[in-house]
Amino acid sequence: MIRNGIFALAMASAATLSAAEVEQVIVRQQWPWSTAVKVEYRLSGVTAPVDIDIAAEIDGMPVAAASLDAAVSGARHGLSSGGAYSFTIDPVAAFGSESLDIGRLRVQLSTRAAEPSITNALYRVFDLASGEMEELSKADIMNGGYGTYETNFAFVGTTSLSDVFIWTGVTNDVKYMTTHLVLRRIPAAGQTFMLGADSNTDHVVANSYPRYQVRMTNDYWMGVFELTQSQYKRLMNGAAPSYFNNPAYADTRPVEQVSFQMLRGASLGKAWGDGVPLATARQVDSGSLIANLRAVASNAYVFDLPTETQWEIACRAGTETTFYDGSNFPSSGYSSMFLASLNPLARYNWNGGLADVRDTTAPTPAADCDVSRGTARVGSYLPNAYGLYDMLGNVNEWCLDVYGNDPSSPDVQVEPMGAALPGDDGRRVARNGSWNANAGAVRASARNKVAMTTYTSEYGARICISAE
Repeated sequence: MIRNGIFALAMASAATLSAAEVEQVIVRQQWPWSTAVKVEYRLSGVTAPVDIDIAAEIDGMPVAAASLDAAVSGARHGLSSGGAYSFTIDPVAAFGSESLDIGRLRVQLSTRAAEPSITNALYRVFDLASGEMEELSKADIMNGGYGTYETNFAFVGTTSLSDVFIWTGVTNDVKYMTTHLVLRRIPAAGQTFMLGADSNTDHVVANSYPRYQVRMTNDYWMGVFELTQSQYKRLMNGAAPSYFNNPAYADTRPVEQVSFQMLRGASLGKAWGDGVPLATARQVDSGSLIANLRAVASNAYVFDLPTETQWEIACRAGTETTFYDGSNFPSSGYSSMFLASLNPLARYNWNGGLADVRDTTAPTPAADCDVSRGTARVGSYLPNAYGLYDMLGNVNEWCLDVYGNDPSSPDVQVEPMGAALPGDDGRRVARNGSWNANAGAVRASARNKVAMTTYTSEYGARICISAE
């Protein structure tokens, strides 16, 4: 237990780049039955968002900054106005012990300019019942109340992104997979991306485009998870046509056995294609999944499937490699059925889809199987550097594009819409690979050509919002 009740001590200083000042700092035990240290303070003179830096010492001995930072929860990031704030310090994480004489603790707070984007909306949380949209910034999540987050992609792999922020706590609250839809901003406006497969690194290039470049005009928002059976039911009057329908697990599994036409419609919904006016291409049939989703939002947002370009940029998340962790498919000594290095990232046939080992006699899982077979609960594997889950494996995800010819060109394509209509009998692109695919088909560059009417247990969806 922390001893010695309440103490008000701390030194406050202001960073030279900000007029903000820390005042009236109080350090106390949060509750008589709690070991947490509560630090209350006031800010004044705030003219731009600031972060609060914390230094602490016990009996004159500094507390390691890394330990202290990991132990703090509360308001200290992106503070944009003056007033009263507070945060708590977990003494076990910070000091290595629950026993602390708080009178021996000295805390010093100072301000510094926050990064410019810390208060910008980074995630959107859409309530499927009320139609309300909540926007969360890095600061909102870092200041507590939304669970864990990561700012270093090393726990997964490597990426070229310099600004990594992954809301990992989204996987720990079932509402984000059932009653709400969570989307992440993909920062793409004005950027050029290299897409497609490089035969020198991918090694498996079947069903892929060769390397080509695209330039994006706008940012957009991509679903953090694949659309689940529960979310589909809420939008489609209680029906979710999925093969893996065990009621104990169905809600948080991806919806499957959905066709392109079920998602957008068989008439207006099939008009997407190069050369089609955008206003026409965005139309969907009444009663389709996308139409119902837009209706809940009162058409305030351009909910839709992603284009193939949007999908691949979001999947790669700063990589140009076979997989979004920065690794490539091996050039030799592998089985296209199985790849151990892919296992942390994806559900595919020999990583739980059909079997846990390379058992070529494994039968197709029963419809009522648990999540150790068939599709996995969304968010079960490691995310990419944008914080998107299951961008490899689990279910193939429908895209808007007609499946057309090789887009490779010496020219950079600007926000492409895919092939022109009707294009190859109107067949559409599906990306991702599925629970029933081998490792060679679960790649960032892999593409499937699928009839719009196809609905099997390998096809599902991920929702996108475009800014147009």
